[in-house]
Amino acid sequence: MNKRAFWLGMILSTALLASCGGGSSVSTSSSAVPSSSSKEPSSSSAEGKSSFTSFDPSVCKDELIIHYHRDDGAYDDYRLWLWDHGRGGDGSEYKFTGLDDYGAVCHLPLSTWASSSWASLDIGFIVKTRGSSDEDPWNGATKDVEADRYAVLSNLNMDQAGNYPVYLWSGVSAVYKEKPASPYFVKSAQFDGFKKIQVVSGNGKIAKFELYEDGKKIEEVAPSAPFSSGTFDLSSTVSLTHGYSIKAIYEDGFEIESNVDVTKLYESDEFASLYNYEGDDLGATYAANKTVFKVWSPFAEGIKLRLYDNGTPKELADDGDDTYRSYAMIKGEKGVWNVEVEGNLEGKYYTYAVTGVRGADVEVVDPYAKSSGINGRRGMIVDWAKTNPEGWDEFDAIHQYEQTGLVVYETHVSDVTSHPSWTGTEANRKKFLGLIEDGTSFTKGDKTVTTGFAHIRELGVNAIQLQPMFDHDNDERPGKNQFNWGYNPLNYNVIEGSYSSNPYDGYTKIREFKQVVKAFHDEGINVIMDVVYNHVGSVQGLNFDVLAPGYYFRYNAEGGLSNGSGCGNETASDHYMFSKFMRDSVSFWAKEYKLGGFRFDLMALHDLDTMKDVMKKTKMFLQSAGS
Repeated sequence: MNKRAFWLGMILSTALLASCGGGSSVSTSSSAVPSSSSKEPSSSSAEGKSSFTSFDPSVCKDELIIHYHRDDGAYDDYRLWLWDHGRGGDGSEYKFTGLDDYGAVCHLPLSTWASSSWASLDIGFIVKTRGSSDEDPWNGATKDVEADRYAVLSNLNMDQAGNYPVYLWSGVSAVYKEKPASPYFVKSAQFDGFKKIQVVSGNGKIAKFELYEDGKKIEEVAPSAPFSSGTFDLSSTVSLTHGYSIKAIYEDGFEIESNVDVTKLYESDEFASLYNYEGDDLGATYAANKTVFKVWSPFAEGIKLRLYDNGTPKELADDGDDTYRSYAMIKGEKGVWNVEVEGNLEGKYYTYAVTGVRGADVEVVDPYAKSSGINGRRGMIVDWAKTNPEGWDEFDAIHQYEQTGLVVYETHVSDVTSHPSWTGTEANRKKFLGLIEDGTSFTKGDKTVTTGFAHIRELGVNAIQLQPMFDHDNDERPGKNQFNWGYNPLNYNVIEGSYSSNPYDGYTKIREFKQVVKAFHDEGINVIMDVVYNHVGSVQGLNFDVLAPGYYFRYNAEGGLSNGSGCGNETASDHYMFSKFMRDSVSFWAKEYKLGGFRFDLMALHDLDTMKDVMKKTKMFLQSAGS
């Protein structure tokens, strides 16, 4: 998917593509397959109903091997329709040619789709009946499963010969990377309101459904016709702090368990009324005599504030310190937890220890933290009056340029000074201060050219777009940090520490980036920030996922993370509290750092209402700030 640029205050198209090591939006899974079952697949019926020869796996090398099972064994009338889903294309029809103990087999060289980089291949699958003729293979044909199936080879298991096997079962939409023992699966189990749970199983006849709360059985219901669905009408409102699961028990005694999906609740009017918080005080609100901490988490059973004198965990440095003071937070309206700590906490560091669905005392950084210690592991309490460089209060936020008059130079903070031809102060190389170090040049023979800041200035641009410089999910320690484009967000409201002269200190990176903004502004150049709200580096263990499991991200029909970003996940801007977070975050950057605009990475993944609201509010601020 092409990435789209979006400017607030200054709108400009760009062809920038972010690097995130992604793939397609569909991954393979065997999670719906039980570990054992009495219903093993058998080819006995297939042997009697098919003219195929036995499949010999030893003949395969660097091939995609597709196994297909049907209970009726009638394979002769079925074909495969395959295409390169990752690169597009109409696809082609292929015949099954062999049989094994699972069913029919079709094996094709990987070179059918690509000559290299096979692991990145994203193949689409359709099992269909044969058409009326070879010239028109779809005329009169029907699909075995209505939904298309996909597999990214990097998610499959490669054998020693370089082959990638996949397994398909008639009537089941899953793509299995291991031979499934049973076709039984729970198609969906989800809340339909705060007092109702709807369950739908896949194949087979259900004897009953059982409902469990935190592992304890609380209710059971008989299935409704066609014996594959059930409804639980709860006597009490669901608690978001508890975990719910169902067990589907089939007539032959087979059992499958599945967690109940709560995500449908997030879109309900009842959830909005109970939990959508409109206040502008989330995070740490500092004053000289006290600091108030607030964090949104309707899902937590308990949250404790941990207050540190040191922003560096001991595991990251010998002089780190893990000593903290703990304060119990109180849960208030709309699921907002709060605590007020007396005294001047300026320069202290903090985290939240959350007890909930993800476990007890899971330590996370405040999503609204505005600075941090090394590697973004602990948020920092900031006195913003101490962050401004000389002359900061005397200049307007931005220069007012017509959108059509923008001349934008896009670059990466470290790229400007990384090449040996940049001959400035070595300590400033790849840093914020190197970006604005003036007077550098490079001479070869009788030719001398300007470099760095001087070169950008003489280009005649009036805006510079910096690739992401918020906190990345990487190691910021000197000597350990590696080049990173920045499209793996960790803490959205925190400056990336690897570009500062002291990544251990939360103040240093703020002050130095403000120096960058002011230096460019003094030359008539606005700073535009590349923002990446559409996905994160990793969901597991992230503050969003611990504080509000399943809320901040989109999920597919199988319960896995949706992957429209190609980076393994995508955020849910259509959920109010993430939409609010985006608006709050952009407003903070615009106001505190006097930025001249924003480029939104993969804007198409955000809902239109959120983007219109972000644009309206931020553009109004940018215009008033420059007046």
